Amino acid sequence: MEEAPKRYMTTREATAQWGILPSVLNKLCRQGKVKGAVQEKKGYPWQIPVEAPRPLPRKQAKKAKK
Repeated sequence: MEEAPKRYMTTREATAQWGILPSVLNKLCRQGKVKGAVQEKKGYPWQIPVEAPRPLPRKQAKKAKK
């Protein structure tokens, strides 16, 4: 049985959907905090899986750890 191809959204689509700045999203992707985000080569735009959960804002992430 074949796997369905993964569906990705662009950084522009993800920032609009999640309500965060592109620079913040790029930083989160570089830090590995966006599950499944991939980049073909350094300098290319990030591809974010459609089903990836929205990363928590810094304040909420700190509260979740406590």
